[in-house]
Amino acid sequence: MQVRVLSRGPDLKLGAWSSGYDAGLQNRAAGVRVPLPLPKLVEVVLITSIDGMDKRWARLNTEQRKKRQEAVMRCRANRLRKLKEMAGGKCTICEYSRCFRALDFHHVDPATKKFAVSAEATTRAWKQVLAEAAKCVLLCATHHREVEEGITLSPPPLGDEWRAKAEQEVLGCRT
Repeated sequence: MQVRVLSRGPDLKLGAWSSGYDAGLQNRAAGVRVPLPLPKLVEVVLITSIDGMDKRWARLNTEQRKKRQEAVMRCRANRLRKLKEMAGGKCTICEYSRCFRALDFHHVDPATKKFAVSAEATTRAWKQVLAEAAKCVLLCATHHREVEEGITLSPPPLGDEWRAKAEQEVLGCRT
């Protein structure tokens, strides 16, 4: 998609040393007040297309866009659900498993945290997600808060063995 921005005005400093500008300075030095010429219309083209994705999106009507957005949301939810299932599918402390949305990935060592797994796992490459999840432990919302407050001790992270096993499984969603 290309965005065209047309601007004209004194705030635009392009072409400030043109001959017309120089002539205006010379006349001012001679005591003659000459208005400075306004710069010509300047066209700035921002190219934001990545492999034609924006072009394909632009061809969709409103209903098709809505369906596509819903499909992407479903795919992301499924990927996060699959990741939580791979991590055991339940709280490591109390084995709570009734609601997947109530399960969080807790970083055992916050200093090694690159991104929040529960929030960003669906938009990153799976190798990155698995590497980050290996530093975490799956906890229910209650125990996650207790561990963060220091009330409950954190279990050990999933680790490299889990990561190696997880990399063998096929992940992703083709839509």
